[in-house]
Amino acid sequence: MTSLREVVSKPTVYDVAIVGAGPSGSACAYWLAEAGWSVCLVEKKQFPREKTCGDGLTPRSVYQLREMGLEDSVAAKGHRFNGLRAFGFGATLEMNWPEHPVFQATATRSPDSISTA
Repeated sequence: MTSLREVVSKPTVYDVAIVGAGPSGSACAYWLAEAGWSVCLVEKKQFPREKTCGDGLTPRSVYQLREMGLEDSVAAKGHRFNGLRAFGFGATLEMNWPEHPVFQATATRSPDSISTA
């Protein structure tokens, strides 16, 4: 990974700079680069990093990974959950992910008929 010192020492002009290479910043950088923008993605931490709730992916996140072509890579190193389990105040609450035609792996419609706009 290129350091910030190396990036600023070069007279490169970027279309956009994104601060934070977490899930949102990384996805934003990916989609902008796919659209032809030159992107500088800046992160102060080194990866891999531990982050509270950073290892959990919602169905929408999995959908984005699929769209980026990364679902198989992530799935090979992870574990698929069907919902969310919360603990607190002596109780446990288990909730399944809601059914949704786009964000579920078992969508009944063809991908051509799904609009994400």
